Amino acid sequence: MTFRKKLVTLGTIGIVGLSLAACSSGGGTTTSDTTSDTPGSTSTQDDQVSTAPLTFNTDNLLAGTASPSFLSGDPGDVSVVAQGTLETTDSGSILPIAFQNNTDAAISSIDWSAQASSGSEVATGMSEGSDPAQLQPGEVGLAYITFDATTATPAPDATYTFSAETSPADTSSMNNGSLTVTDPTIANGAMTGTAVNNTGASFSSPISVTVYCFSAAPDYLLQTAHTGYADQSGDIAADASTTFTVDLAGDTCDSYLVGASGIFS
Repeated sequence: MTFRKKLVTLGTIGIVGLSLAACSSGGGTTTSDTTSDTPGSTSTQDDQVSTAPLTFNTDNLLAGTASPSFLSGDPGDVSVVAQGTLETTDSGSILPIAFQNNTDAAISSIDWSAQASSGSEVATGMSEGSDPAQLQPGEVGLAYITFDATTATPAPDATYTFSAETSPADTSSMNNGSLTVTDPTIANGAMTGTAVNNTGASFSSPISVTVYCFSAAPDYLLQTAHTGYADQSGDIAADASTTFTVDLAGDTCDSYLVGASGIFS
């Protein structure tokens, strides 16, 4: 199943909500394109945006203290529905996003790319997985775009263009899946916890762990993301678990959600 989506440009007011229009044909991937203005703002799309809460983390794969809700895109779309704040360090920049699978099929191996344009300057970034790694129709996932330090850093007034490719969801070898995060705790400037493999299949090492920081209740606005890996270096068998520690780089995370994902063996 292939979806090719036309570009939609949205205005901004506070955290960015984006949506795509689509048509479908046979195949095995989803491709989408979206344009937004700078992060940290909200946008609406004509009369087609619903304010009803979307399906999010129904399987409790992510764990934490945040309970976010998101605007919905059009039926039949894979839609970026929120973006956080670009955080820049010596090693590069990270931009967290939230997106919805509003198609009629489960998706996996969700790879996002982004271009940040400001005048003649263009910075290009890529995602490194999503949480959850597989999304049923209607579900929302979280991801982050990495802009490497060797490329241009997105300007404060940059306009972001997002593009995604996905595959059908299953537990076949080399496909992506999520572990269940339990007991996430902030201590000594880091997030610690456990990830349990409840998929019935085994994962190859490494297991990626991402901490998504949100603002405090009741808004729970997506803000930043911090990444790391599980402590175990070998494969994670079905029903096995692994621990993790992710450095928060001084971020206090008013509220948070933690996801863990990997590639099936």
